[in-house]
Amino acid sequence: MKSAKAKTPSSSDKKSGDGKKKDKPQEGRGYRQDPAGVARRAVFIFFAVAVAILSLQSGPVQTIIRQIRGPTAEELMQERHERWLEHIAPQFPFVVGEVPRIEITPDVEFTERVAAGNQPVIISNSASTKWRASKLWNPEYMAANVPEFKGVQHHTNKTFFYYHSRAMESIPFVKENYKSTVATKSNMSSIDFFRNILRPPPYNDFYYFSGDTDLLGEVMHDLYPVEPLMIKPPGFTPEESYKHRWTHVWIGPSGATSHLHYDIFHNFYAQIYGYKRFVLMAPEEMENVYLYPILHPGGQSSQVDVENPDYQKYPKFKNVKAYEAILGPGDVLYVPPLWLHHVTALDVSMSVSVWSKSSETRTMWEVEKQPIPIKRVWSDEKKLLGARLYLEAVIDGVLGEGSAKPFVAGVLEQRYQRLMSEIPPLNPQDQSYCVETLAVPDEEEFRKEYAQGAKVIMDQVVPRFQSLSNEAVKRTWLANLCEMVAFGATDAAHAGIFLQDFVNC
Repeated sequence: MKSAKAKTPSSSDKKSGDGKKKDKPQEGRGYRQDPAGVARRAVFIFFAVAVAILSLQSGPVQTIIRQIRGPTAEELMQERHERWLEHIAPQFPFVVGEVPRIEITPDVEFTERVAAGNQPVIISNSASTKWRASKLWNPEYMAANVPEFKGVQHHTNKTFFYYHSRAMESIPFVKENYKSTVATKSNMSSIDFFRNILRPPPYNDFYYFSGDTDLLGEVMHDLYPVEPLMIKPPGFTPEESYKHRWTHVWIGPSGATSHLHYDIFHNFYAQIYGYKRFVLMAPEEMENVYLYPILHPGGQSSQVDVENPDYQKYPKFKNVKAYEAILGPGDVLYVPPLWLHHVTALDVSMSVSVWSKSSETRTMWEVEKQPIPIKRVWSDEKKLLGARLYLEAVIDGVLGEGSAKPFVAGVLEQRYQRLMSEIPPLNPQDQSYCVETLAVPDEEEFRKEYAQGAKVIMDQVVPRFQSLSNEAVKRTWLANLCEMVAFGATDAAHAGIFLQDFVNC
C-alpha cells in the first residue's frame, strides 16, 4: 500500500487552534489595532528618530556620513575661514564683532538709504549680482580678454601701502624711508600677471593690479550698470554719472593686504571673484591709530603695523575696536567715508570699488579753497603771527574757547612726535616760531587789524566745520587743516616745529 503524501498546507489553509481558518487582515475590511499598542510604538519611533538625529549631528556617525556625502557648502566655508585665519589673515584681538549682513530690494535710492546709516553693512543682493562680470570674471577670462595690465604693483612684502604725492615727499629721507614700504610699478602682460598671482603660497614677492576700470578696455563694460552703487547728487542724470563717481578695480593673489587707511568717499565695494577680509574701525578710532601727517606720502594711513603692533611705541592702539567682514562673490560692502579699513585677499581675488562724493567731503573742499588770511607784502614775522592767530581762531571757533593748544598738542602726539624723533629733517633746530621771537612792530594794533580782515574768511570756515555731525570726522578734518596752515606759513620740513611752538610758546 502506497503511503499518502502529506499535504503542505498553504497560508489560506492554515487553521487556528480551534480548527477554524484564520483570515489574513486586509485593508478595507475593518481591521483595527489595539490603540494602546499603537501609542507605545509611536512614542518608541519618536525617541528612536530623535536619538538618530542627535547622533548624526556630532561624533563618529557624523564623520562617517560626511565621508559618504562629502562636506556641505557651509562646512567648506567654515574650514576655509579657519584656514585663512590661521595661515593668511591672523585673528586680531581688537576685533569685537562682525559687520551685519542685509538684504535689500534694490531701487534707485537704496544706496542713499544705506549711506544714511553711516555704518558698514554687507549687501547680499545688490545690482552687482546682475553684472556680466559676476558670471564671467575669472583668471582665464581676464587673461584672454585683457592683453596687458598697466601699472602692476610689485612688492616683496604682502602689505601694500598707499603713496600720495604730498609736500613731505620733497624731503629726501622721508621719501626714501617710506618708499621702502611701497611697491614698484610696471606694465605686465596678463598671462605673466596671472601666472604670478596663481602660484601656490608661500612666495617672496607679490603682484597686485589696482587702477581705474578704463584700463580694462572692453572688459569694463561687464560692470554695467554701476549707477545703482553710487550716491546720486541733486539733479543727477545717468548720462553724467562719470562726473560724480570713480570706479576702481583690484586684482591680486591670496595674502595681498592693503594697510590700515581711510578714504574720504562713499565706497560700495563689490566682490566679484574669490574672498576678502575687511577689518574696519570707526572714525572715533582715529586718535588711537597714529595716522601719518596729511602732508606725508602716507597721509590717511596708520603708522602702526597692524599685524604686529608695537604697543610701547603706540600705546593707544591697545584701545582700538574693530569689526570684521568676510566678502564672497556677489557681496557688496558699504564703507562709509573716513572709516578706517585693513583689507586682505583670502584667495586670488577680483573686486571693484564704486566711490562717490560725500556731502561732508564737498563741505571740506570748500573750506580748503579758502585762503589763509595772510598778505604777501607782510614781513615773515607778520605772516607767521597771522598764521598762529588764524589757527587759534578757527579751532576755538569750532571746538570752543581755549581748545586750540590742547587740540594741536593731540595732533602732534598722534601724527608727528615719533616721526620727528626718528627723522632729523622733520625736526630742524634752525627756526623758532614762538610769539616771543616774532618781533612784530605794534603787535596789538596788528592783532586788531588782522581779526577784522580775517572775519570774512572765518565766517566761511567755522560754520562749515560746525555743520559736520560726526565729532570724530570733524576733528580729523580740523587736524588736516592745522597741518595745511602750518605748511602754508613755513614749509614741509618745518610744519611740525611750527605746531610744536604753537603749543609750547
